[in-house]
Amino acid sequence: MASKSVKAPKIVRTPHHEFILVGTGHVMRSSAKAARQAIRDYDPDIVAVELDMTRFRALGKRVKPSLGKALKSKNKAEGLGYLALHSFQQKAGKAMNMSPGRDLLAAVDEAKKQRVPVYLIDRDIRVTMRRLTRQLTLRDKLNLVKSLVLGLFGLSKEDISEVMENKDSLMHEFKKELPTMYRVLVTERDKYMASMLLSAPPGRVVVVVGAGHLDGIEAELTRHLT
Repeated sequence: MASKSVKAPKIVRTPHHEFILVGTGHVMRSSAKAARQAIRDYDPDIVAVELDMTRFRALGKRVKPSLGKALKSKNKAEGLGYLALHSFQQKAGKAMNMSPGRDLLAAVDEAKKQRVPVYLIDRDIRVTMRRLTRQLTLRDKLNLVKSLVLGLFGLSKEDISEVMENKDSLMHEFKKELPTMYRVLVTERDKYMASMLLSAPPGRVVVVVGAGHLDGIEAELTRHLT
C-alpha cells in the first residue's frame, strides 16, 4: 500500500512497452520502500531511474561538492549552482534522516537483487547545469543562489512532508515564477527521459523518478500514442 507521501504508480502502455511510473521524494524513506516494492510487485524486464552516470557515481561514492571545487571549476556559475542545489538536498535529507537519492539507489539495489537490467535515463547533470547557467540572467543566478542559501535554514520534517503533499501546486508556482529554470530543470528533462524510455528494449519497465517529473513524463509517453 502506498504511504500518504507516495502515490500508487501510474501505468502507461505503448505498443512495445508497459511503463510503471513510480513518483518519489528523494529524501523520503517511504519512497525508497515504494521503489523496492514496485520492482517486487511488477516483475519488470527493466528498471529505469532518474539518474545519469555522473550523479550515479557521485551517489555511490558519496562524493560531496565543495566551495573550493566550485571556485576552481572552469564554469564557476555552473559549479556554484550545483553546490547550492546539492547543499539544499543535503539539508533536506538531514531533516528526514535520509541521504538524498537513496530512493534511486534503493531501486538500483533491488533491481540487482532481482537480476533486472538498470537504465539510467536522465540527461547528464553537467549538460543541464550548463544550459541553466547560460540561459539565466545574472540577476536570475544571484536570486537562485540567494534563495537556495536561505532555504538551507529552517527545514523540518513537516516542511518537507508538506512539499510532497502539495507537489502539484508548488510545481505550478515554480513554472509561473521561474519559467526558465522550470523549462531546463523539468520540461527538458521530462522530454529527455521519456525519449530514453521509448528507446528501451520492449517489455515491462518500472520507472523511478522524482514526483515532480511524473506528470510530464506521463504526458510525453502518452503523446506518442496519438
